[in-house]
Amino acid sequence: MSEEMKEDLRAFCLQHRIHFEEEPQPLAPSRRTWQIKDILGKYWVVKSKAPEDTTFELLKNLATLHPPFHFPQPVSDPEGPFLLYPYIQGRLLAEDDFDGPQVIEQVMEVIGRVQAAVRSMVMVPFYQDALGLKSMGGDGLDRPPERLSFTRIQGTSEQQRAARHREMAESYHWTESRAQSCCDVLQSHGLWPQAPFEEYRERIHRHFALHLPIAGPNLSHTALHPEHLLSCPDGQFGIVGWRIEARPRFYMPYTYLAWSFLHSNKPDAGVIFREQLARNSARAFHTEHHLVSAFCVVEQLAFCCGQGAGCEWRPAAQRITEAHELFIECIENIRKNDEGMG
Repeated sequence: MSEEMKEDLRAFCLQHRIHFEEEPQPLAPSRRTWQIKDILGKYWVVKSKAPEDTTFELLKNLATLHPPFHFPQPVSDPEGPFLLYPYIQGRLLAEDDFDGPQVIEQVMEVIGRVQAAVRSMVMVPFYQDALGLKSMGGDGLDRPPERLSFTRIQGTSEQQRAARHREMAESYHWTESRAQSCCDVLQSHGLWPQAPFEEYRERIHRHFALHLPIAGPNLSHTALHPEHLLSCPDGQFGIVGWRIEARPRFYMPYTYLAWSFLHSNKPDAGVIFREQLARNSARAFHTEHHLVSAFCVVEQLAFCCGQGAGCEWRPAAQRITEAHELFIECIENIRKNDEGMG
């Protein structure tokens, strides 16, 4: 860390009455996040952010919903150059048994809770109104009804519809662009033949249903994998790295599974991935599950092979070969399913 950055951090923390003397410690995997210990012995996290970053508002709204997992709760101002929050005690899942069957089941459950929280964001203004009414001495039910009037609800519904259309378009264009860029990275490393990827791109291009939300928005935590999940002392998970954007359906669970598959040292990591995919796709949305699982394998492998700046880890050659086999299997299963439906 440069002396200039250290002084910027010190000045920012002093604005919030936090004094630190020890060198701020970088928090992996981010290069823009540091842990700070103040003179009272309390730990904090400070993270640099862009002016247009909306993470602060997201986390404040999330706190209104009281979700059953730990997450950053900022004490800084939304306009500041950094996000500051108390350090969440826990061990990174990337350093733990992230690919154990029981852990995977727990993670899949918490992913469902994240999705439920994102769907519930639309209710935050109503909850805040109710809390405001209580703070003024009312019970939230005996005030004038205009706060929940039909006009307001109708306006909100129209805004939601516009937001859903925008999110679907963003998800579609992001997926198209990302699929191509990841393929380019893999081919530049001599890893992927062009033919099966061309078929995949054609299928993912035609399958717009990937971007249609089942309920609520199709917004996702964009990196919900073991590097952003904490195993906390109270048995709950902690979730950090809150960047929320429109993504195709099922993106979060298959991002976790693809990351775990590529980083696992277990010889049966591919078996675990296939079992999860078979179980999920047997319920409904068979094609969507296979399209997104294949996409996440490609994306995570491309990141490991150079898509992400500063990514020093590379999967073993055997794992890369198995990833390609998984990709081909997904295409074949999609083809069989489509032919069976035809």
